[in-house]
Amino acid sequence: MVWGIENSRELYGLKGVLNSQLFDINEKGQLVIRIKNKEIPVAELLEKHDLPGANIRVLPWIGLMIDYIAGLFIEYIKNYGYRGSFKPVYPLKVNHNDMVLTSIKRYGEKYGWGWEAGTLPEIQKALSYRTRGLFVVDGVKDLKGLEKVVMNKEAFGEAIIDIESIKEAKLLDKIREKLGEKIRVGLRIRPMFRGESIWSSSSGLTSKFGLPLSSIYKILDEQPWIRDRIVMLHFHYGSQIVTKKALEKMFTEMINTYAVLKSELLPGLKYIDTGGGLAFDYESSCSGSAYSPDYTFKEYVETMINIFKEKSKEYGIEEPDIVFESGRAIVAPHRISVAKVVDIRPYISDLTTDVELVDKIRSAKTIKELSDIARESENIINRLLSYTDNIDLKRREILEGLIETLYREITRKAKDLYLENKEALSQLEENIRMGRPLYKFLVSPSKRFVLSFSIFSILPDYVILNQYFQPVPCTKLDKKPDVLAAISDITCDSMGEISEYISSLPKGFTEIFTEKDNRLLGIPGKRVILRGIPLHLPSGDEEYYVAFLHTGAYQDPLSMSHNMINNYPEIIIDEDDKGDIIISYKDSSRDDYPL
Repeated sequence: MVWGIENSRELYGLKGVLNSQLFDINEKGQLVIRIKNKEIPVAELLEKHDLPGANIRVLPWIGLMIDYIAGLFIEYIKNYGYRGSFKPVYPLKVNHNDMVLTSIKRYGEKYGWGWEAGTLPEIQKALSYRTRGLFVVDGVKDLKGLEKVVMNKEAFGEAIIDIESIKEAKLLDKIREKLGEKIRVGLRIRPMFRGESIWSSSSGLTSKFGLPLSSIYKILDEQPWIRDRIVMLHFHYGSQIVTKKALEKMFTEMINTYAVLKSELLPGLKYIDTGGGLAFDYESSCSGSAYSPDYTFKEYVETMINIFKEKSKEYGIEEPDIVFESGRAIVAPHRISVAKVVDIRPYISDLTTDVELVDKIRSAKTIKELSDIARESENIINRLLSYTDNIDLKRREILEGLIETLYREITRKAKDLYLENKEALSQLEENIRMGRPLYKFLVSPSKRFVLSFSIFSILPDYVILNQYFQPVPCTKLDKKPDVLAAISDITCDSMGEISEYISSLPKGFTEIFTEKDNRLLGIPGKRVILRGIPLHLPSGDEEYYVAFLHTGAYQDPLSMSHNMINNYPEIIIDEDDKGDIIISYKDSSRDDYPL
C-alpha cells in the first residue's frame, strides 16, 4: 500500500467529528485551515512573514462552537418538550484575551450569552463587555468585589451572586439593601459524587468548592432574608469529566438535590448551574481516556436534558433553567500553536557497533522470538549503563554505538516480520498490551526535533498537567512519517520536551511502521501511547513546521515568561461585517525569537 493523504488524516486525528470540520490536508500535503469554503495552508501563513512560530487564532471558530452547542440545547429542549430555558455564560478564567471576549460577545449575543467571573479583576473585565445575558459571580468574594457588582447592577439583565461559605453570606448581608431586583443569590453546593477526571479532587465531600448541607441550614437561620433571594444551585464536579456513566451520576445528583431543596426548603429555586465538566476531545478518539471523553457533545446535552426532564416529572416540579458554563468547549479550538524546526539531533547516537546479537536478531523467525531477544538486549543495555564509572572515550563510543545498533536492528526486524506475515500484528499487539521490552524499542524516538518555541510559554498545561495537545506536521502530509521524534523547545529546562503521542489508528490500517527508523505508528483498532511524535525529515533547507491543535483554553492566561520567551507572534483570522475572511499579523516578539 502506498502512503497517501487519507493515511495522514487517520494518523493525525483529522477525521474526528470536530477536526474534520476545522482542518484538512490539501493535494500538496499541507495542513490547511477550513473556513468559509476556503482552505488556508498553515505553513504558508508563517512563511509569508518568515516567522519562527506563531499562535494562529481563528476567531470565527468561536462562533462555530457557540452555534453548535447552543443549537444542541435548542434542539433537545424542543425534542424532549423541556420547559426550562438555556442560559449560557462564559467563565473568564478559561481565556480572558480581548479578542476572545469580543468574539464571544459578537457571536453569543443572539443566544443571550453572559459571563461568569470569580475574581475582582474578572468582574471588572466583564463590566467592560456588557451584555444582556446572565452574570454569575463566583469564587472567593470580598466586600469590594460585591460592591462593584452592586454599583453596576444595571449593566446586566440579571446577576446572580454565588455563596459558598458562611462568611460570604455575612458579607452579602452588609449590602442587602443595595441589591435591588436584578441581583439574586445562588448556592454553590458541595457534591457527594466525585467526578471522573484528573480534577476529581475538586468534587466530593472534601472538595474546596461548595457548601455542605450544615452550612446551608446555618445561613438560612442567621440570614433568613436570603431564602427569598436564592434562585440557583451551582455544582462543579471537575473539568474534563470523561465518561458518560459519570455524567449520568452527576446530572442525577444535581436534579435530585435541586428537587428536594426546592420542595422542602427553597421554593424560589429556578436555575441549575451545571458548572464545568463537559470534556473536550483533545485526542479526537472518543476513547474515554483522561483527554478524550467516551461521549460526544450531543450525548452530553441529551443526557442532561433527559435526566432533568424525567426527574422533574418524578418529583412533580417545573424543569429548571440550565446555566451552561463550559468555556473550554467554546474556545479551545480557536487557537493553533505552530513552531518551526530549527535543529534535528540524534536521540541516542548516530554510531553503530558490531555486536554478536545482530546475527541473532536478523535470524529471528517470529515476533515472539524477537521479543525474547529484545528482553535480552534490554538487560545487556541496562547492565552496561550501570558500569559508567571511569569509562574512557573509546568504551563510551562503543556503548553508544551498541545501544543504537540494537535499536536499529530490532525495529528493522520487527518491520520485516510484519511485512512478511500480517499475522505478526497480533503478536505485536500482545507485546504492547503486556508492556514487554520489544514495545519500548518499537515506540521510542530515534531523533530529537528542536522547535523555536517555549513549551512553558505556549503550552503551559503540558508542563503543569501533562495535558495532551495533538501535534500535526504542517507539510509533507502526503508522505509517510520518516521517524518518531521527541520535540524539544529552545529553553534550558529539561521539562521543555514533548515525547508522547497517542495513536488511534482505525481497523484495516496497514502502514504501521515509519519510513526511515522503522518505528511503530500504532496498532489498528487500538489506542497506543508512543514515546515519540511521527514526523518527517526535511530535505536540504526545507522549512518544517509542527502545529499543536486546540490550545485556546487556559494556555493564554497561564503563559509563562520562562527564559524570557513570551509574546509569541500572532496570526489572526477573522471575518468582516460582510463575512469576508481577513488575516492580520501581530508580531512584537522578534527579539525574543531570534532562531
